[in-house]
Amino acid sequence: MTQVQKSAIITVTALAAGICNGLLGAGGGILLVLMLSALYKDSFDDGKDFFINAQAAMLPVTAVSCFMYASRGMLNTESFGVYAIPAVIGGILGGFLLTKMDVKWIKRIFAVIVIWSGVRMLFF
Repeated sequence: MTQVQKSAIITVTALAAGICNGLLGAGGGILLVLMLSALYKDSFDDGKDFFINAQAAMLPVTAVSCFMYASRGMLNTESFGVYAIPAVIGGILGGFLLTKMDVKWIKRIFAVIVIWSGVRMLFF
């Protein structure tokens, strides 16, 4: 694959990730993990790097999406802390666990969550 092709795939996938995040509030990181694992499987130290880089890329995207919703009065600030504070604590715990777990288990957990959420969205 040429560098131009790789750059085009990165650009399209990153754009799709941003659209998914802004539209659905989820899914952008999944696209980035899949793209990174396909294009850079030999370049990263281990599979954990795919997840770390996807998270780093999604942070500013999520902040911008949140700002867009808040500026339109669509963010429920009354209940925000009820789920945001535990989610931040969970993010800290997840970041710690990522450094301790074997990448094989991380990939399995990721796959189960993706499949479970997809089935749930289709049928419930």
